[in-house]
Order: sequence, then C-alpha cells, then structure tokens
Amino acid sequence: IIKSAISTFAYLTAETLHSHLPEIEYELRTVKREKEHFNKFLKLLSENYTLHREVNWYAEALHLTPRYLTTTIRKVSGCTVSEWINRFVIKDAKYLLKHSDMTVQQVAYELNFPNQSFFGKFFKKHTGMSPGTFRTSGHECAAD
Repeated sequence: IIKSAISTFAYLTAETLHSHLPEIEYELRTVKREKEHFNKFLKLLSENYTLHREVNWYAEALHLTPRYLTTTIRKVSGCTVSEWINRFVIKDAKYLLKHSDMTVQQVAYELNFPNQSFFGKFFKKHTGMSPGTFRTSGHECAAD
C-alpha cells in the first residue's frame, strides 16, 4: 500500500510539473529576452548618449516600441530609459568637469547640448548644483 501510495504521489507530482512546464519555459524565455534587450540597450546607449537622448530613438534602433522598451528596462533594472540616459550624461559631465580643463561651455557642446544655459539647468536638475559649483566643490565623480 505504501509503495503504491509513493508511486501515485510521484506520478501526480510529475504530471503537475509537466503540465506547468510550458508556463515555466515561457517565463524563462521572457526573462532571458528582457535581459538581452536590456544589454543591447546599454550597449547602444554607451555608444550614442551624447547624440541621442530620446526614448523613441533607442526603441526604433532596437526595433521595439517605446512603451515595450520602457517597460522592459524598468522591469529589469528598476530605472526608466530616460533615467539611464540621464545617468550616462551626468556621469560624463562630472568626469569632464573634474578631470579636464574644458570650460563649462565646451563640456556642454561636447555632450551635444544646444547651449551652456540648457546644460547648466540639466546639470543642476540632476545634481543639485551648477556645473561651476560642482567643478570647484570637493565632490568626486566616483563617489557620486
């Protein structure tokens, strides 16, 4: 009786697992695909963030809809596409301000901002201080 009960339990467990296998495989494929999209996005972003800051541009380059790209990036990383773009720009701006003798205007043009004023507003919005203040402050890039 015990042997029969164990056999029945094993059979029912295997049947249950087998019936859910397509769902599990689908979820695994979905997660893998989302991570692939995220990695492709980061590569594309690292090559283009100074020229392109629009979600639509990255979505089109990856052959995805903007909504799907944004949803996927947020799901995988916890941040939106725009937040990733801004992180790359700010990190580069901080580095250039601290480790080059470029003027703020030159940094703005290097990062493809239309003018120094627009760059200053963008930088202050994301760091809480102006580019000039950041340059003379004791803040270091790696710690920010």
